[in-house]
Amino acid sequence: MPRPGSISVALTHAAFARDDGACALVIDQLRAGTTITIALASGARRVIPVPTVDEALARRDALRHEHPSRRVLLGGERGGVLIPGFDLGNSPREYTRDRVENADIVFTTTNGTAAIHAARDCPLVLVACLANLSAAAALADRHARSISIICAGTHGQVGLDDALVAGALVRKLGDRPLSDDDAPRLCRAWWDQSAPNIRDALAASLGGRGLIALNQHDDLDFCAQVDITALVPRLMPDGSLTGG
Repeated sequence: MPRPGSISVALTHAAFARDDGACALVIDQLRAGTTITIALASGARRVIPVPTVDEALARRDALRHEHPSRRVLLGGERGGVLIPGFDLGNSPREYTRDRVENADIVFTTTNGTAAIHAARDCPLVLVACLANLSAAAALADRHARSISIICAGTHGQVGLDDALVAGALVRKLGDRPLSDDDAPRLCRAWWDQSAPNIRDALAASLGGRGLIALNQHDDLDFCAQVDITALVPRLMPDGSLTGG
């Protein structure tokens, strides 16, 4: 159990040990966390994270039946690319206001939505990324209890992209004590080393190398931006993410 007010870091979502009192900051920098944040900042009504493609299709159909006047979109990826039959992929650049404003987006990805699912029992679950870094840190810091930073990882492995954001959050939350293990210190050191050239640090990560292989260089550029929005996605009791 973390000390009151302390910061811990799980380097993959599978490594997260449930703490009923913690505020969870969930990170999937490349790219689900960034995409969810940008979608809501672009006016999406809510983002509904689900773990599987089949569940996404079923949830889309149910929402269209329950709310025929609402626009419901499918977003996400498998293997880093658009899922056949989906409206949007997992590039934050796709989620523009003209495409997503007032829409419900049912969203599934390889790593990020699983990390959100792992954190679901925490009393406050926020999605953090470089795009909302300062706002996410400030909102979590208002939470008097411990803070659990949960990195999605990539296919069950540690991702330097998520660790980079974790380190930036640890640095931003510098007045809080750190957990006894070395994960928050390792992430902070990685951030301190990488902050002068964030884009290169992202490109060096497992997820970044995957994007380069898919010729998604523009997504790396986009995801390297810091503090471009003050919106922080929050997990609601119904399992959806909103900006409120």
